Amino acid sequence: MELKILDNFRIKSDDNNYIVEEYGVIKHKENERYGIKKITYHPTLRQAFKYILKQQLKKEDYKAIDDVVKNMESIEERILNDIDSRLMEG
Repeated sequence: MELKILDNFRIKSDDNNYIVEEYGVIKHKENERYGIKKITYHPTLRQAFKYILKQQLKKEDYKAIDDVVKNMESIEERILNDIDSRLMEG
């Protein structure tokens, strides 16, 4: 899964974590380039979004992000419930 949040954050997932990649302008001596500035690891999707909220978002962005979190958690829960029910049948 990869989810782009605003212009400078992406959330990816692996088996154990949600990975937040923060993008921006990286300065090195006299050169500048756009790329990944920081990578952080979070055990839950909610914590990954909370990290993003703490960075630099304006107040009007909070509600939109919170709605996305609730929607993603709902989808994740439905998928896990579907997997559980299939395992119980088999």
